[in-house]
Amino acid sequence: MTELDSTIVSKSQEKREAEAVSQLAEQLCQLKRKQLDRLPYPNLVDAIMTYQKITKGNARKRQLGFISRQLRRLDLDVIKTLIQRFDSSTPQHQQLISQLEHYRSRLIASDPLVIDELSAHFPSIDRQHLRSLVRRAQKEIEAVEEATSSEREGEPLISPEDSFRSKPAGKDLFAYLKSLADEHLISLATLESDA
Repeated sequence: MTELDSTIVSKSQEKREAEAVSQLAEQLCQLKRKQLDRLPYPNLVDAIMTYQKITKGNARKRQLGFISRQLRRLDLDVIKTLIQRFDSSTPQHQQLISQLEHYRSRLIASDPLVIDELSAHFPSIDRQHLRSLVRRAQKEIEAVEEATSSEREGEPLISPEDSFRSKPAGKDLFAYLKSLADEHLISLATLESDA
C-alpha cells in the first residue's frame, strides 16, 4: 500500500463522519440559550438560535446543514465535551456532578486541603467568596442539627448530607463550584479554538 492509498478516505467513511457531525449539530440544537452561551463560537450560537426559531421543515433542514458545515471547521472534541456536560445521561456529566458534590462535602467538613486542590483545578476561583459560601452552608447545617436534636433526642430527622443538599447555602455552594467547572470548560475551548 502506498502513502497515497493510506490517505484516501472511502466514501462510506466520509458519510459516517458527515452523519456524526449532523447528529452532533442536532444535539447542539437541543441545548437552551443559557447553555449555548458557554460556547466560545458566537457565529455557531447565532446559527443555532436561528435554527430554533425556524418552524418550516425544509428551512430547518437547510439551517441544520449550515450548522453542520460550521462544525466541520471547529474542534469537535470541545463541542462534544459541552454536550456531555449538559446531558445528564452521560458518564462524564455524572462524574463531574459526583466530583463537585465531593468537593462540597469536603469544604463543609473544613478539609484544609480542598481549597488548594480547587485552586489548582480552577485558577479563577474567588477564595473569599468560596469561604463565605462554605460558612453559610455550615451555619445552616448547624441550625438543622440543633432543630432536629431538640425535636428528637439522639436520632436526627435529617442527615447532615441531606441538609446541605436541600438548603439554599448548600445549593449556592454547589452552583458556584459548577460555575467554576463551566468557566474552566469554556477557557479550554477558547484556548483550543485560538490554536
